[in-house]
Amino acid sequence: MRDYGAGISPAEVSQLFTPFFTTKANGLGMGLKISATIVRAHRGEIDCKPAVGGGTQFSILLPLSPPPR
Repeated sequence: MRDYGAGISPAEVSQLFTPFFTTKANGLGMGLKISATIVRAHRGEIDCKPAVGGGTQFSILLPLSPPPR
């Protein structure tokens, strides 16, 4: 997913997936934390980086199959 806004500063990136961190005036700061919790519960990874041309690029990687039992 890509955000076409102003982007995220390096200082904000380190806090991005922590509870109650928001860059919005009326934000709760829980959306990305909840997303990260769900992704990690499925053995996945979530990350973000500056996008070419502005904004932020978010990526989610999930495994294709469950672990062997």
